[in-house]
Amino acid sequence: MKRLIFILIMLCGGMLYAQQDALYSQYMFNQLVLNPAYTGARDAFTVTLVHRHQWAGMDGAPRTYSLSVHSPLGDERAAVGGYLYSDQIGPMQDLGGYGSFAYRIMLDNSKLSFGIQAGIRRYDINWGLVNFNQSGDIILNGQVKNSVIPDANFGVYWYSDWFYLGLSSKHLLQNKYAEVVLDEKTVYSTLLRHFYAMGGIAVPVSDNIVLKPSALVKYTQNAPVQLDVNLSALFNDFFWIGASYRTKQAFVAILEFNITDQIRIGYSYDLMFNELRVYNKGSHEIMLGFDIGRSDSRMLSPRFF
Repeated sequence: MKRLIFILIMLCGGMLYAQQDALYSQYMFNQLVLNPAYTGARDAFTVTLVHRHQWAGMDGAPRTYSLSVHSPLGDERAAVGGYLYSDQIGPMQDLGGYGSFAYRIMLDNSKLSFGIQAGIRRYDINWGLVNFNQSGDIILNGQVKNSVIPDANFGVYWYSDWFYLGLSSKHLLQNKYAEVVLDEKTVYSTLLRHFYAMGGIAVPVSDNIVLKPSALVKYTQNAPVQLDVNLSALFNDFFWIGASYRTKQAFVAILEFNITDQIRIGYSYDLMFNELRVYNKGSHEIMLGFDIGRSDSRMLSPRFF
């Protein structure tokens, strides 16, 4: 029952004005899921896979999977891509897929990219996974109606070989994605518009060490602004080590290895600060990335960002 109450709170996040997007600790290496203007920014055919197990040890804890693919087109001004994801919390599953297009303006030493995404999201509850301790409640009798809805995102991304700045707005259509009938009244959950601001800079401190501070700001209507700040260091062009602080929620440790010029693998661990810390063993996230066809003559930003 506690799990079901938790799930329904998450499902009705539109009424509670909470964050509704999946959480990623390695956002700095997986920016396509946050900003469509990032499409093509690594100047290669890029494939990124992420698996996140949040709140390990809790029954019904969130599990997130995502696959993103993007690449510049022939003249490199245009880029295309997309991503698929699955975000499951107990019996509730959020599935979606998006296609991305970005157009990039070539400046003297940087690029200014404008991107759009369009796709669909499917929300579903598998009531067969829920064990009821009581009957008769209209919610427990399955009055939550599942749905498939269209969605759209927009973003701007300015970047060079040593910095990036981005701003995006997701869920522009603000569609209703679930409804519950309570006392003959229909209460809807709405996919609220989310805003993301992001930035980072690469600072060489020696021939073998590069520091990269970055930050991500998230805002949703009537919810507290959330800030995620990170400081990472790249050693010998081979491995990253870093730490993040997510306001009022978690400390995050991050490792990433550049196995080759084309293959990278990352891991992060979240240590919670909030009231859930006594009920779980932290959160784990694994990332695997491929940059196919990348040339050493490319700008440095694909290696840093």
